[in-house]
Amino acid sequence: VSENENESHVKSVQQIQHPFHKEHPLVLVAEQNNEGLKAYCDGCGELLSAPCFTCFHCNYHLHKQCAEAPLEIPNHHLHPKHSYAGFFLRQKPCLYDDLVYGCALCKEKSNMFFYECNDCVFFIDIKCAQLSSSF
Repeated sequence: VSENENESHVKSVQQIQHPFHKEHPLVLVAEQNNEGLKAYCDGCGELLSAPCFTCFHCNYHLHKQCAEAPLEIPNHHLHPKHSYAGFFLRQKPCLYDDLVYGCALCKEKSNMFFYECNDCVFFIDIKCAQLSSSF
């Protein structure tokens, strides 16, 4: 493989820089084989499936939908009390943080990505937000 061919291959690979994984870019994986070792999405906690973004350095994975989830959802219809405040995507708590968030919709305790009301303690995990929104 020539140097030019190698450079063009690297340029053709889709990469993103995710705000919750700033260490390395995430590379798009179009086909996922879950035979053998199973990988889970670091955004929603579900079994990884293609398309997804992966950091091969850190073994960090996000479903494409989780990686591309908006950082803010303005005027969310499921929380009309503070719809003006907007919901902001947050990462799971830090390792030293004992707080585990409970989703206001499914009541499941989660330490994955969640949306938080900017004005109160109202959380929706990313799975429920994706089901109830059009993103």
